[in-house]
Amino acid sequence: LWSMIPSFEAGLSEEKFLQLSTGQLIHLIANPDSEGPKLLVFNDSFYYGLEHFLKPHFREIVTVQLSSSKEIWSLDWINHTSPNIVIIELVERNLEDGLLTLLASASSR
Repeated sequence: LWSMIPSFEAGLSEEKFLQLSTGQLIHLIANPDSEGPKLLVFNDSFYYGLEHFLKPHFREIVTVQLSSSKEIWSLDWINHTSPNIVIIELVERNLEDGLLTLLASASSR
């Protein structure tokens, strides 16, 4: 088993996990030394292998992980966090649950 880890120090000062009433964990990363943009990521577990490479380039990252609780996958996260960039990272088998739930959220507005 191998992993890809950057050879530089990211210099992050703050990481928090928030547990919502649905049981879902939200991961918050703050990098106050960066003047970079804010990032919102809707993701499944495959994202965490990429996260180390993204951390140093963003002032703030909010990750909302895929879960069976469909209410967590809402475009309201975009309004709430005001990101500069939104990434939807899903393995193909999660497309129906994740992406279609987000699209349904958009069409109900």
